[in-house]
Amino acid sequence: MPEGDREERIDRDEAGRVRLRYTLAAEKLEGELVQYDEEGHIEARLPYAGGVLDGEALFYGRGQLQLSMHYRNGVEDGERVLYHENGKPSMKAQYKAGKLEGESTWLRPDGTLLRVAHYANGVLDGESADYDERGKVSERAAYRAGKLHGEMLRYARNGKVAEKLVFKDGVQQK
Repeated sequence: MPEGDREERIDRDEAGRVRLRYTLAAEKLEGELVQYDEEGHIEARLPYAGGVLDGEALFYGRGQLQLSMHYRNGVEDGERVLYHENGKPSMKAQYKAGKLEGESTWLRPDGTLLRVAHYANGVLDGESADYDERGKVSERAAYRAGKLHGEMLRYARNGKVAEKLVFKDGVQQK
């Protein structure tokens, strides 16, 4: 595309502070849009191609990375990562065509595992497990199409099963 078809833009607030920097090509967003807060910290870096989000989008709070998302043709597709205040990941998940897909993990601020769950087509599907602060499984459950289905086991601190529940299509069985 010829350079003349691209227009760099800077939007300012009433106080004259830069709030947005972006490029238009053929009247569509193209390249990175950068959004700033009132103090001049970056709030978001959003990748555009042909007017739609395409690539890794980054979101910040007071200049610190809080969320990373991947887009393909305007739809979330790829890894999403949320961050704790200390900069370590708090959640990692995979998206496919805008829906959760595959394994998602939640982590404590020290990086230890809190929860693992599996998704298919945007809903819980498969095994999920919660972990205590020692890294031991505290609960394990099975899901099918977003509903509890199969055994849910809760564990005592000594690792032995404390409670066993059975579900079928989300309904607890006797």
